[in-house]
Amino acid sequence: MKKIVCGILTVLAILFLFYLLLPEPTVIPPLPDSVKSTEEGDTVQIPRVSAYFSQYQRSYVTKYYQEKFDQLPFLGIRLPSYRLNHPPELSHEKIRDNLLSSYFEEVVHPFRESLFINGWEPEVFFNGNPGNIDRYTMIVGDQKYFSKTTLRPFYSTLPARLINFVGILLSGFIIYWLTKRIVFAKS
Repeated sequence: MKKIVCGILTVLAILFLFYLLLPEPTVIPPLPDSVKSTEEGDTVQIPRVSAYFSQYQRSYVTKYYQEKFDQLPFLGIRLPSYRLNHPPELSHEKIRDNLLSSYFEEVVHPFRESLFINGWEPEVFFNGNPGNIDRYTMIVGDQKYFSKTTLRPFYSTLPARLINFVGILLSGFIIYWLTKRIVFAKS
Protein backbone atom coordinates (compact mmCIF):
# COMPACT_ATOMS: atom_id res chain seq x y z
CA MET A 1 0.00 0.00 0.00
CA LYS A 2 2.84 2.37 0.89
CA LYS A 3 4.48 1.83 -2.52
CA ILE A 4 1.22 2.59 -4.33
CA VAL A 5 0.75 5.85 -2.42
CA CYS A 6 4.38 6.85 -3.06
CA GLY A 7 3.96 6.03 -6.76
CA ILE A 8 0.79 8.12 -7.05
CA LEU A 9 2.41 11.06 -5.24
CA THR A 10 5.49 10.81 -7.49
CA VAL A 11 3.32 10.88 -10.64
CA LEU A 12 1.37 13.88 -9.29
CA ALA A 13 4.62 15.71 -8.49
CA ILE A 14 5.94 15.05 -12.02
CA LEU A 15 2.68 16.28 -13.59
CA PHE A 16 2.73 19.40 -11.39
CA LEU A 17 6.36 20.08 -12.37
CA PHE A 18 5.45 19.65 -16.06
CA TYR A 19 2.58 22.13 -15.59
CA LEU A 20 4.96 24.66 -14.01
CA LEU A 21 7.56 24.24 -16.77
CA LEU A 22 5.12 24.87 -19.64
CA PRO A 23 5.75 28.19 -21.44
CA GLU A 24 3.51 31.11 -20.61
CA PRO A 25 0.83 32.35 -23.01
CA THR A 26 2.76 35.23 -24.55
CA VAL A 27 0.26 36.59 -27.07
CA ILE A 28 -2.96 38.14 -25.82
CA PRO A 29 -4.99 38.74 -29.00
CA PRO A 30 -7.21 41.77 -29.55
CA LEU A 31 -10.97 41.42 -29.36
CA PRO A 32 -12.46 40.56 -32.75
CA ASP A 33 -14.07 43.54 -34.54
CA SER A 34 -12.53 46.00 -32.07
CA VAL A 35 -10.39 49.11 -32.27
CA LYS A 36 -7.14 49.36 -30.30
CA SER A 37 -7.08 52.30 -27.94
CA THR A 38 -4.40 54.94 -28.44
CA GLU A 39 -5.27 56.82 -25.25
CA GLU A 40 -2.47 57.62 -22.83
CA GLY A 41 -1.75 54.65 -20.56
CA ASP A 42 -3.17 52.12 -23.04
CA THR A 43 -0.16 51.89 -25.33
CA VAL A 44 3.50 51.94 -24.24
CA GLN A 45 3.49 53.90 -20.97
CA ILE A 46 2.76 50.81 -18.84
CA PRO A 47 4.32 47.47 -19.88
CA ARG A 48 1.93 44.89 -21.38
CA VAL A 49 -1.20 47.05 -21.01
CA SER A 50 -3.54 47.11 -23.99
CA ALA A 51 -7.09 48.35 -24.44
CA TYR A 52 -9.80 47.86 -27.06
CA PHE A 53 -13.07 49.59 -27.92
CA SER A 54 -15.84 47.21 -28.96
CA GLN A 55 -19.57 46.50 -28.99
CA TYR A 56 -19.19 43.43 -26.75
CA GLN A 57 -20.65 42.96 -23.30
CA ARG A 58 -18.89 41.63 -20.22
CA SER A 59 -19.98 38.00 -20.63
CA TYR A 60 -18.48 37.73 -24.11
CA VAL A 61 -15.26 39.59 -23.27
CA THR A 62 -14.42 37.60 -20.14
CA LYS A 63 -15.23 34.26 -21.77
CA TYR A 64 -13.22 35.15 -24.89
CA TYR A 65 -10.11 36.15 -22.93
CA GLN A 66 -10.29 33.17 -20.58
CA GLU A 67 -10.39 30.82 -23.59
CA LYS A 68 -7.50 32.63 -25.32
CA PHE A 69 -5.39 32.91 -22.17
CA ASP A 70 -5.87 29.20 -21.33
CA GLN A 71 -4.72 28.02 -24.76
CA LEU A 72 -0.95 27.58 -24.96
CA PRO A 73 0.83 27.64 -28.31
CA PHE A 74 2.81 24.62 -27.07
CA LEU A 75 1.08 21.46 -28.37
CA GLY A 76 -2.33 23.16 -28.06
CA ILE A 77 -2.44 22.42 -24.32
CA ARG A 78 -5.19 24.13 -22.33
CA LEU A 79 -4.20 25.25 -18.84
CA PRO A 80 -6.62 24.95 -15.94
CA SER A 81 -7.84 28.34 -14.79
CA TYR A 82 -10.47 30.10 -12.77
CA ARG A 83 -11.86 33.63 -12.76
CA LEU A 84 -11.90 35.98 -9.82
CA ASN A 85 -14.32 38.88 -9.69
CA HIS A 86 -12.72 41.92 -8.02
CA PRO A 87 -14.34 45.21 -6.99
CA PRO A 88 -13.99 47.70 -9.89
CA GLU A 89 -12.46 50.25 -7.52
CA LEU A 90 -9.30 48.09 -7.30
CA SER A 91 -8.53 48.30 -11.02
CA HIS A 92 -6.27 51.31 -10.45
CA GLU A 93 -4.00 49.16 -8.24
CA LYS A 94 -3.38 46.42 -10.81
CA ILE A 95 -3.70 48.13 -14.18
CA ARG A 96 -3.30 51.91 -14.03
CA ASP A 97 -4.49 55.06 -12.25
CA ASN A 98 -7.57 56.98 -13.42
CA LEU A 99 -9.13 53.94 -15.08
CA LEU A 100 -12.90 53.96 -15.47
CA SER A 101 -14.32 50.60 -14.48
CA SER A 102 -17.69 48.88 -14.36
CA TYR A 103 -16.19 45.40 -13.86
CA PHE A 104 -12.78 44.02 -12.99
CA GLU A 105 -11.93 40.32 -13.32
CA GLU A 106 -8.82 38.17 -13.16
CA VAL A 107 -8.12 34.92 -15.02
CA VAL A 108 -5.70 32.89 -12.90
CA HIS A 109 -3.49 29.95 -13.78
CA PRO A 110 -2.69 28.65 -10.29
CA PHE A 111 0.98 28.97 -9.30
CA ARG A 112 1.73 30.63 -12.67
CA GLU A 113 0.28 33.80 -14.21
CA SER A 114 -2.77 36.05 -14.22
CA LEU A 115 -4.61 38.20 -16.73
CA PHE A 116 -6.51 41.21 -15.39
CA ILE A 117 -9.53 42.29 -17.45
CA ASN A 118 -11.07 45.68 -16.80
CA GLY A 119 -14.26 46.70 -18.56
CA TRP A 120 -15.93 50.06 -18.87
CA GLU A 121 -19.57 50.00 -19.99
CA PRO A 122 -21.07 53.47 -19.35
CA GLU A 123 -24.63 52.42 -20.20
CA VAL A 124 -24.53 49.60 -17.66
CA PHE A 125 -22.65 51.66 -15.07
CA PHE A 126 -25.10 54.59 -15.15
CA ASN A 127 -28.22 52.42 -15.59
CA GLY A 128 -29.36 54.36 -18.61
CA ASN A 129 -29.15 57.87 -17.07
CA PRO A 130 -28.75 59.94 -20.28
CA GLY A 131 -27.02 62.89 -18.63
CA ASN A 132 -24.11 60.82 -17.38
CA ILE A 133 -23.89 58.48 -20.38
CA ASP A 134 -23.37 61.34 -22.82
CA ARG A 135 -20.41 62.57 -20.80
CA TYR A 136 -18.69 59.17 -21.03
CA THR A 137 -19.68 58.15 -24.56
CA MET A 138 -16.80 56.46 -26.33
CA ILE A 139 -16.44 57.65 -29.92
CA VAL A 140 -13.44 56.67 -32.03
CA GLY A 141 -13.48 58.07 -35.54
CA ASP A 142 -17.16 58.16 -36.44
CA GLN A 143 -18.04 55.00 -34.51
CA LYS A 144 -19.71 54.92 -31.08
CA TYR A 145 -18.62 51.98 -28.90
CA PHE A 146 -20.47 50.19 -26.10
CA SER A 147 -17.43 49.16 -24.06
CA LYS A 148 -13.73 49.56 -23.50
CA THR A 149 -11.70 46.56 -22.34
CA THR A 150 -8.29 47.06 -20.74
CA LEU A 151 -5.95 44.09 -20.26
CA ARG A 152 -2.81 43.53 -18.25
CA PRO A 153 -1.11 40.15 -17.85
CA PHE A 154 1.22 39.36 -14.94
CA TYR A 155 3.71 36.53 -15.49
CA SER A 156 5.78 34.64 -12.94
CA THR A 157 9.36 33.68 -13.64
CA LEU A 158 10.52 30.08 -13.98
CA PRO A 159 12.77 30.30 -10.88
CA ALA A 160 9.80 31.56 -8.82
CA ARG A 161 7.67 28.65 -10.03
CA LEU A 162 10.42 26.15 -9.17
CA ILE A 163 10.85 27.66 -5.69
CA ASN A 164 7.09 27.24 -5.18
CA PHE A 165 7.33 23.62 -6.36
CA VAL A 166 10.15 22.81 -3.93
CA GLY A 167 8.33 24.62 -1.11
CA ILE A 168 5.15 22.66 -1.74
CA LEU A 169 7.06 19.35 -1.81
CA LEU A 170 8.91 20.17 1.42
CA SER A 171 5.70 21.28 3.11
CA GLY A 172 3.99 18.06 2.05
CA PHE A 173 6.80 15.93 3.46
CA ILE A 174 6.84 17.90 6.73
CA ILE A 175 3.06 17.57 7.12
CA TYR A 176 3.29 13.84 6.38
CA TRP A 177 6.14 13.39 8.88
CA LEU A 178 4.35 15.38 11.62
CA THR A 179 1.07 13.52 11.03
CA LYS A 180 2.88 10.18 11.21
CA ARG A 181 4.58 11.16 14.48
CA ILE A 182 1.30 12.34 16.03
CA VAL A 183 -0.68 9.28 14.94
CA PHE A 184 1.98 6.75 16.08
CA ALA A 185 2.68 8.65 19.33
CA LYS A 186 -0.93 8.04 20.41
CA SER A 187 -0.88 4.32 19.61
